[in-house]
Amino acid sequence: MSKLLLVGPSSIHLWRYYQMVKPGLDDIAVITDADPGAAFPAGCKITVLPLSLRHPVDFFRSIHTIRKLISTYQPDIIHCHMAGTAALAVNLANRSSKIPTVLTTWGSDILIAPFQNSILRKMVTYNLNKARILTADSRYMAGIMQELVPGKRLDLRIANFGIGVMPDPSAAKENLIYSNRLHESLYRVDAILRAFKQFTKNVQETWTLVIAGTGSQTESLKELVKALNLEDSVHFVGWLSPQENEAYYNRAKLYVSIPESDATSISLLESMACGCLPVVSNLPANREWVEAGRNGVLVDDVTTSFLQAALELDASLVQEHNRKLIDRLATVKANRNIFLKIYQELI
Repeated sequence: MSKLLLVGPSSIHLWRYYQMVKPGLDDIAVITDADPGAAFPAGCKITVLPLSLRHPVDFFRSIHTIRKLISTYQPDIIHCHMAGTAALAVNLANRSSKIPTVLTTWGSDILIAPFQNSILRKMVTYNLNKARILTADSRYMAGIMQELVPGKRLDLRIANFGIGVMPDPSAAKENLIYSNRLHESLYRVDAILRAFKQFTKNVQETWTLVIAGTGSQTESLKELVKALNLEDSVHFVGWLSPQENEAYYNRAKLYVSIPESDATSISLLESMACGCLPVVSNLPANREWVEAGRNGVLVDDVTTSFLQAALELDASLVQEHNRKLIDRLATVKANRNIFLKIYQELI
């Protein structure tokens, strides 16, 4: 079909996107900011460049390098991920070549960065203005993007990267609650622990809380588990392989994620596909997937015993509803088709 120059931060998200669209393209070259290690397949064309403005000299050298790469590689499409400094470098490098660009936002680049200071806001709005087509994973985030550029009607599409798990209908659900977000203040894992303490007091059966991932708060969270006397029922399992992550989705009855701010979380979609009852923050992006009392729990007050409400749902009805929803809107195939159609429009 075409040649794609894919640009973004070195992340599992960029790798997943690469894997999703690769079957529909003739060739892909990647520009990222750190060595992805084994994340990308052998033979992938990867250029690693400093893309942070913290080192201005290196950043402007990277613009020159990107300009040369565009000239030699001659992509049909440039696709930037996140409306940050990587997209800024590409837009500055692409001024003379004018290759059509797509911009996919990830969440914090739209929901947080523009509201931190005026410089970040100008950078984000500049990147939004430069893209021919933009994608967001929720209507809510798309609305914020349009608000940031009031003088121009943006060409916005809704898409995500597709779930990366295979539901196992034969897996037996256990009295297990699964959490796999980062251990940072944004994700309020401490509130999950406190809610779980209340939950264990209110149920007769024995339940286990499994906390995957790591972060700057991991050690303090472990100390909180000791203080709450939950050592026997809370397990920290660290970073997991995709297979291990999938296994926990298939075993868990409940999935919990209560960040202060979020776009559409692929983890949420994966948990729903695997039959977990979702317990999530009452955020606009989450409300596009979860209706309180119908197919999950929306949490307004994280200081309450919010896990209890999930047990009041009819699990079989929730699971059937959520699997149909995910099959329709969140599979790799469905979203690959959306992105490939975007590329076809621009060539």
